[in-house]
Amino acid sequence: MTGLTEEKKFSSEKNRWLMLPVLLVIATFIISLGYGFVSDDRIFLIDNPNFLSQPILKYFQHGVWKFSALDLPEGQLYRPMGLLLLRGVAELSGQNPFGYHLAQVLAHSIVTVLVFYLLASIVPKASGKTLALGTSVFAIHPVQVESVCWIGGIDVWTALFTFTAILLLFHVKDKRRIYILALSMIMVCAAMLSKETAYTLPGLLILLLFIREEAFGRKKIMYLAALSGIPLVIVFWLRKSAVEAPHFVYSVEGGKNLVMYFLGYLKMVVLPLPQRFYLSEPAGGSVATWEIVLGTLVLIGFVSLVLYIKEGRRLFLCSAGWYLLTLGPALAVAFHTARATFASRLLYLPSFALSLILLWLMTHGPAKRRKIIERGVVIVMMLFTVASMWTRSSWRDQGSFLEMAMSSTPDNIALNNNMGDYYSEIGKRDEAIESYRFVVTAALNKRHVNKRDKALAHERLGRIYAKAKSWDKARSEFEAILLIDPGNSSARNDLGNIAWLSGDLITAKKHYEMALLNDPENTIAQQNLSAVNRLLSKQ
Repeated sequence: MTGLTEEKKFSSEKNRWLMLPVLLVIATFIISLGYGFVSDDRIFLIDNPNFLSQPILKYFQHGVWKFSALDLPEGQLYRPMGLLLLRGVAELSGQNPFGYHLAQVLAHSIVTVLVFYLLASIVPKASGKTLALGTSVFAIHPVQVESVCWIGGIDVWTALFTFTAILLLFHVKDKRRIYILALSMIMVCAAMLSKETAYTLPGLLILLLFIREEAFGRKKIMYLAALSGIPLVIVFWLRKSAVEAPHFVYSVEGGKNLVMYFLGYLKMVVLPLPQRFYLSEPAGGSVATWEIVLGTLVLIGFVSLVLYIKEGRRLFLCSAGWYLLTLGPALAVAFHTARATFASRLLYLPSFALSLILLWLMTHGPAKRRKIIERGVVIVMMLFTVASMWTRSSWRDQGSFLEMAMSSTPDNIALNNNMGDYYSEIGKRDEAIESYRFVVTAALNKRHVNKRDKALAHERLGRIYAKAKSWDKARSEFEAILLIDPGNSSARNDLGNIAWLSGDLITAKKHYEMALLNDPENTIAQQNLSAVNRLLSKQ
């Protein structure tokens, strides 16, 4: 009876320490409630009125880009649950960003609570203080800023389902709790349908349960891991019919980039600054040499630690396994197209490994060394909090986001088009023209420029000149689009508009007819052609 009372007292002491990471999350991210929409948020939630009108079943039948405002191939991104979550928030908030950011901060706070209890389950002998410190490092790590402040990332929701599934499975002790098992399988499925990073859940369960082998037994571990593999089969079956097969980079160059990115991500977990734009071409060297060197040193340091500290070595190895497994799908997604992804949001789940490693260091070894490490973790936690508060300003609105992006990848073609759009939106005409001209000039210099990006730059320039009534300049831009894409119905319609505004109704009629020949469903061209025909009949 006395032992039970002491256990409850200890549990209560742990729960009091939970307030530390939760309060840090609120203090760090509460200001983001006033932030706006950035990047893909606008593509899905602002510029795309069809996003909310799709039947729910369609989300499971198509890839992500099918539901965006961009005319892109569906690609290999299959995230139906993530899109449905965005839709659910959109139903409540409409186009007010406050509701979305409130949902993000609340979800991250819940994930923080789940991390605290998961750490307590993995390392039962950890004190409330060490659990709070380990959880805080995860909660306010600067790499989490992108995932929390950017609505479209979905990483927070994926982690929420992932950690819930693992905690539920940790509490499955016998068949009488079959309802817990069923609920955990639903959470596993929801995580895998949210984002690709959750595909490794069966492997993660083996790792985490293996740490507590004495509590579960090997047979129970393999049974639970195999059971969690069933949702993975279902998800891959749904995915197979929804998106095309991934095209990975199987080459020496692709392998070299893969190693570079892995070392870059390893460095980012320990030293998360500077933060950079998440999309850049591999040829541009998005991972700097110093980051590769530092990542290699971090790797050597981790190996040295496990050789030096023998006590609790299984915990350290499983922590390293968590990092490798959760980063695996992220690296696979990063290299399935010509453009690689180097994004701090990809470390939302892997950064849990850092908390596990720090917890290992704070709970094993001589008391004096543990005290020193605890103080070191406190300093790291304070530095991370300050860095996160500084980094979050880059996600305040579209302007701050693009400025951060341009500072790190100024030569990115798609980014310059986006920058031009933003300048046009706020009325900076000359700056917009300069951004679009950069894209066009890059294409003339035979640099790798996507045809769609080049055509988009010409279209935006043409409309700026048309608005300023510079008809000749506008006409040349739209004609340049037809050289890239002769069947472009929109460019034909724009040429018809210029001819109409210039007083040449006959030429306008020809352009509208060509536009409808290329795209019979172009309703704007249909309306313009009808209007011109009425004017011609009056003449």
